Amino acid sequence: MNTNYIGRVIMMLADWFKKPYPCPRRWYEKVGTSVLITSLVFFVLLSFKPFGISRITDGTIFFISGYCFITLYVMLFSSLVAPLLFTKFFDPDIWTTGKYLIHILGDYLIISFFSWIYTLTAGHGLIEADNFLEFLWLTFTVSIFPVFTIIFLYERIQMNRKLNNAGFLSEKLTKFQSNNAAAPELHLEIDGNETGMLISSKDFICAKSNGNYSMIYYKDNGTIRHTLFRVTMSKLEQRINGNPSIVRCHRSAIVNLQHVSGFSGNARNYFINVNGTGLRINISRTIPAEILEKLRHL
Repeated sequence: MNTNYIGRVIMMLADWFKKPYPCPRRWYEKVGTSVLITSLVFFVLLSFKPFGISRITDGTIFFISGYCFITLYVMLFSSLVAPLLFTKFFDPDIWTTGKYLIHILGDYLIISFFSWIYTLTAGHGLIEADNFLEFLWLTFTVSIFPVFTIIFLYERIQMNRKLNNAGFLSEKLTKFQSNNAAAPELHLEIDGNETGMLISSKDFICAKSNGNYSMIYYKDNGTIRHTLFRVTMSKLEQRINGNPSIVRCHRSAIVNLQHVSGFSGNARNYFINVNGTGLRINISRTIPAEILEKLRHL
C-alpha cells in the first residue's frame, strides 16, 4: 500500500481526534446517552448472538439482559462519577473526539472484563469464554462499527446544527445593530476609585474576566486598546445594565453586540467573533437566553 496514502489517513485521523466534541453536561443527558448505548448493545447481542449466545435455547433475553446491566452500570459510573474525580480530563470546554474515544475505550475494557466474568459464571458452560483476550477481541469486533458510527454521526449533527444556528443569528445581528446604534455612556472604576475612565458605549467593545480584574477592550480615537481594570464581571455587568447592546455572553465575558461581526460554532460550542480584536469569545454550547431574546424576534 502506498506510504503517502497511509500517511494522509493517519493525518486525517489525528485531525479528527483533535476536533471539538460535544460533552453532555446535564445529568439527564448523561443518563439518556447511557440508556441509548445500552439499548444498542441489547439490539446487537439479540441480532447477532455472539459469544455462543446462539446455543442458549431458553431464557436468551434474560441472559442478554445481564450484559446490558453491566454496560449500563459502567456507563453511568463513567459519565456521572468519573467526571467528579477527574475534573481536568472531563472539562467540557476542552472535550475532543480523541478524549471521548479514550473515555469509550476505558468503558469498553471495563465492560468487557465484567462481561467475561459474567459469561464464565452464568454461561453454564454453553459459551466458550476461557480466554479473556479472545473474548476482548470478539467484543471489539462486535462493537467497533456501531461505536464509531455513533461518534461520527453525532459530531456531524451537532456541527451542522450549531453552524446553521450561528448563521441564522448572524443575519439577525445586522438588523439588531442598526436598531440599537445609540447608547448612553459607561463609567468604569479603576482600583475602586471614582476617577476611572469614561468610555462611551459606542467605544466599549468587550470585557474578559481575569480573576478580580477585567480586561476591557475599547476604542480610543478609532484605535482599539485594552486596559486591565480592578472590577469583577458581576460589578461591571451592574454598571452597564440598561444598555441593550451590551450583554453578558459568558460567565467570563461581556460583549457589545455593536462590535460583533457574527457568530460561529463547532460541534462543542458557540463563539462570538469580535471586530478588530482577533477575539473569538466562547459562549458555551448554547446561546445565552438574553442574546436569543434580543435577536430571535427581529
